[in-house]
Amino acid sequence: MQVVSIISTKGGVGKTTTAANLGGFIADAGLRVLLLDLDVQPTLSSYFTLGTHAPAGIYEMLAFNEQRIEQLASQTAVAGLDLVVSNDHRGELNTLLKRWTALTRYLGDGRLPIDNNWIENQIRPIALGRKNWLFAGSQRAGRRAAAVMSLIQSAKMNGHDPCAYLKDVL
Repeated sequence: MQVVSIISTKGGVGKTTTAANLGGFIADAGLRVLLLDLDVQPTLSSYFTLGTHAPAGIYEMLAFNEQRIEQLASQTAVAGLDLVVSNDHRGELNTLLKRWTALTRYLGDGRLPIDNNWIENQIRPIALGRKNWLFAGSQRAGRRAAAVMSLIQSAKMNGHDPCAYLKDVL
């Protein structure tokens, strides 16, 4: 099987048009063509009328490793020309690719959790109360509130009931 790759880089004028025209010419010559629209703005997808729209697109291909061509390739009105449409309208793939190393770090070390839900739950009471404590009345009252919160969180972190712990300590 002979494969010819046409790569259209982002930026500049006319590259998408050139890639669409080349794809159309090659399909007209009787060869099979698969175009990938990787742009957040689905420009390449807008060049061709779709005959059959696939249920998935470039987002599923890259983010979820979808490999089944029948799920990815939409058939265009041009015979022999298929298209994997851009369906990343919010630009989530850019974020995913920029943070790939951090997102996959847990794979190299089994001790690392896949998410940070535990710590998020630990700091939630502090984050929720931040606005309330902004006006504690005085600097001295703010220090007292911080000391009490420290005692409560210390009790929780050490597996104690905060109420019983405070009764015992105070």
